[in-house]
Amino acid sequence: MRAGSVAAGATLCLLMAVGTWLIGWPVVPAVALVWGLFSRPLGPWLAGFAGSVAWGILLAGAPWDALRRLAPRSGGIFGLPGWGIVALTLGYAWLLAWSAARVGAGVGMGLTRASTSPPTPRAPAGTG
Repeated sequence: MRAGSVAAGATLCLLMAVGTWLIGWPVVPAVALVWGLFSRPLGPWLAGFAGSVAWGILLAGAPWDALRRLAPRSGGIFGLPGWGIVALTLGYAWLLAWSAARVGAGVGMGLTRASTSPPTPRAPAGTG
């Protein structure tokens, strides 16, 4: 992995973690969408990883006593053990970031193709 990728991943992770803490979960797909517009082909995977790590950092900073009591109860709703709900939460963050970055990458490629494609010839005015 290149140093630029590590720095980009750390920046994405920081933006997603701080944004989620200050504003809420919609920051994750918003940051990932913008990242996808300007990233390389591996950009969605890096965005997904950064989203998952960002939420993992936020969960690690949560009060452990409350999380220890809440996780098994929340997991019971889905038929999962306590650690399963934590894994589901991190997977959700990964999916939010990855899918938004994929959409951004697709839009970015469409914009790049549209700007580099040769102009189509037009018929002269008054004919046809």
